[in-house]
Amino acid sequence: MATQVPVPTTVWVVPPNQPFATTLVAQPGMTDSGYPQLGARVVTPGVEAIVSAWRQASLSGSVFTVTLDGPTTPGSYQVNWITTDEPPTFNELVPLWCATGVDTASQVDTPASWPPVPVDDIQPTVYSVAQLLRTRTVDQYGTDQETFNDSTRPTEAEAIPLIWEASKAVMAQMRVAVSPDRYDDISQLVRFYAAYLIEVSYYREEPVQRADVWLSMYNSSLAALNAQIESDLQIYQQFDGMEAWRPPPPGLWSWL
Repeated sequence: MATQVPVPTTVWVVPPNQPFATTLVAQPGMTDSGYPQLGARVVTPGVEAIVSAWRQASLSGSVFTVTLDGPTTPGSYQVNWITTDEPPTFNELVPLWCATGVDTASQVDTPASWPPVPVDDIQPTVYSVAQLLRTRTVDQYGTDQETFNDSTRPTEAEAIPLIWEASKAVMAQMRVAVSPDRYDDISQLVRFYAAYLIEVSYYREEPVQRADVWLSMYNSSLAALNAQIESDLQIYQQFDGMEAWRPPPPGLWSWL
């Protein structure tokens, strides 16, 4: 059984294309003789892909240390601490954020109530994306279907993987750990990017301006939301690790 540890309250922030050292405080039993080899690797959220290969950690006192290759592209990742046995005795994920303008690896405090964002929690429905593209929800007879289905282009089955790809693309441009208050705003970003992917995937023959509208809205909204998330984090840090009460955000795009 994998050892359970509290949700991390720190996020590692690293520059692109640079090795970085990361540490883990040993849990009970980890320093005992016979404990499986422990190391770490860099993975994408959800461990869908390995970004940096596993390396064995060294132990000094009660602290494990390992040096890993940093990601080449800015975005959100995770450090996966894992033992070599099957199933692993220890298997935990620590948020990692790769950002330009950072000179060296460092740790940034985040609230314990900010877990890594579950992609399922920010993925919009097919219907909500279709509402942005009502000219694409008509069938061959010109009847509005109000959503994507078997008679539209794309079909519902074709739209779903594009929405999933949009969800992953958005999360790659954000912190791994974000206040749950922002999940609806992130979902709105996914809607914008999914609309863009649908336009460029199924209507390439049309003027590019229509797709550019969605891409422009996505880019400007992404910048605004990331700035707001950084503000959320600063508020948290100013209160010495205590989350200040504030009314729920109305949403950056509540008019949609």
